[in-house]
Amino acid sequence: MQGAPEEPRYRFADVVLDVGRRRLRRGDASIPLGNLTYKLLLTLVRFAPNVVTHEQLIEHVWGGRSTSPETVTQRVKLLRDALEDDAEQPRYIGLARNHGYRLIPSVEVLPPEGPAETAQAAGSASPSRKTRLAASSVAVIAIALVGAAAVLLLERSGPAPSYLSLAVLPLADLSAGGEQEYFADGMTEALIANLAKLGGLRVISRTSTMRYKGTGKSVPEIARELDVTAVLEGSAQLDGDRVRITAQLIDGRTDHHLWAESYERDLRDVLSLQSEIARAIVAQIEVAVAPGEAERLAVTRTVDPETYRAYLRGMYHLSKATRQDVEIGLAHLHEAVDRDAGDALAYAGLALGYATLGHGPEPQVDAWPRARAAALRAIALDPNLAEAHAALADVKLYMEWDWEGAELAFLRADELAPNLAMNHYHYAWYLALFDRWDEAVAEHQRAAELDPLTPLHVLWLGGLYLYDHLGRHAEALVQAERALELAPDNPVALLVLGLAHSAAGRHEDAIATHRRMVELNPDLLWELGLSYAMAGRLDEARSILAQLQGRPPTSWTAYGRAMLHAQLGELDQAFEWLAYEPPHAWLPWVRSDPWLRPRLEHDPRFAALLERLRLPP
Repeated sequence: MQGAPEEPRYRFADVVLDVGRRRLRRGDASIPLGNLTYKLLLTLVRFAPNVVTHEQLIEHVWGGRSTSPETVTQRVKLLRDALEDDAEQPRYIGLARNHGYRLIPSVEVLPPEGPAETAQAAGSASPSRKTRLAASSVAVIAIALVGAAAVLLLERSGPAPSYLSLAVLPLADLSAGGEQEYFADGMTEALIANLAKLGGLRVISRTSTMRYKGTGKSVPEIARELDVTAVLEGSAQLDGDRVRITAQLIDGRTDHHLWAESYERDLRDVLSLQSEIARAIVAQIEVAVAPGEAERLAVTRTVDPETYRAYLRGMYHLSKATRQDVEIGLAHLHEAVDRDAGDALAYAGLALGYATLGHGPEPQVDAWPRARAAALRAIALDPNLAEAHAALADVKLYMEWDWEGAELAFLRADELAPNLAMNHYHYAWYLALFDRWDEAVAEHQRAAELDPLTPLHVLWLGGLYLYDHLGRHAEALVQAERALELAPDNPVALLVLGLAHSAAGRHEDAIATHRRMVELNPDLLWELGLSYAMAGRLDEARSILAQLQGRPPTSWTAYGRAMLHAQLGELDQAFEWLAYEPPHAWLPWVRSDPWLRPRLEHDPRFAALLERLRLPP
């Protein structure tokens, strides 16, 4: 992002921090930093040579919000990794034990970068989005095309993009009858996952790009909708144990073809193929790659073809997200680990699948323990597998209530793969649990940027606005309506929309919205009762409760019944339902639930519940 030109630059050791352009460089190479990591560095620079206390760091980096010492330590570790610093023999960041941190090198203040320097930097910067996507295809089709691409890029008018972004469209399945759709989708996801490891690159998530499978839209239309400047498209085919992939990189603004490549490899070498693709992208766009990122991209392990097929089939079904498909996907993934007990990818897939079941409306009793076991096994086999750390973070957040461990796992996953939309989504709700609202909204918005066409991120951003403060109902309303544009019959979007209407005092609109919601999903009947109660139509709210009493409870509906009883002032029944076993994943958010906390917090049982959940008052 380009800031105010009057901001100075700071040089320390061999790096320059350009505040105006929010950029850290070592020589000609840019060093990517996340938002909080950048704030941490800027604070250390501005305080240098003095020590910055933990309290000062929390004030300047986290805005004074409640932040654990472990979170500060983890963020310092991320900054050290970016600077290639050694905690044992530091060159950049020193530790003043029990006090804080300081910048070791002396700091020289430089004037803002002049126009000539800016033009030179823009000319030398590679057109990230486009070239990256190109490499994401595969091997060596035409050096001439690469040269042509370079000419086109150099001739572009206007400033270079201030960020790097791309979308990998679903690779076409060239098999007869679409029998290899699982393989083409799996290769698409693998390309995205490898590129997602790069901190300097914004990669659109699979769930958004998959909406363009078989689309008739032009590349510029897709690029505008996803807010990217380059698009990668191509095809994938599996012939026996031979993998064939073709791809081409297209300028999302001009529709010009920039690069085309193709590969053919043995399926056993598919992981090294994916790694080679990612490295080719990096070479083309000349993006700065941290040492840890380079190491994670250098995969050479071979796979057993049948094991990998089972893995791809499993992930294909998990992506469909219905309970039946998740169970089918888990069966395929169990087949994969039965064939190869050392397959970290399959264990990470199992962790994701069981976490999905544990977080659903009818959670499977043993889902979270099985997710935990699979995540830990995956991490033991491959400590750099971001998806496994993200799954473990979910386990710690929703099952174990290990709050410090959850944040460390979220940050570790983000360090390994900054483009995991679901990691940002769940981390946002972790932050909300501790009233860190600005950070929570920023994380949720990041999830929506990475996965803009998935209603989940949009509608629950609206829910987050309501949790932050019911007075933010206008913002919640906008998000719910956006989600309904993406999925007109999404019952959870209608749930959030109705709550926003209620918060604004538009009770009849809320009731009408929630009636439609119940038509689509009868299990949400309790939410309609809540709307009646907030509208003062208590008899109708109690009629809903009577209907619910005739239905077998679930962890999900138990939480909803507690909300309805609390709204009716029936606190004994509310606390009874909050004690339902097994608890739903939502239970900890009773701490900040605007429909529960105001009615329960003066009862000593509420403090006891928070203590059980290991949460602060």
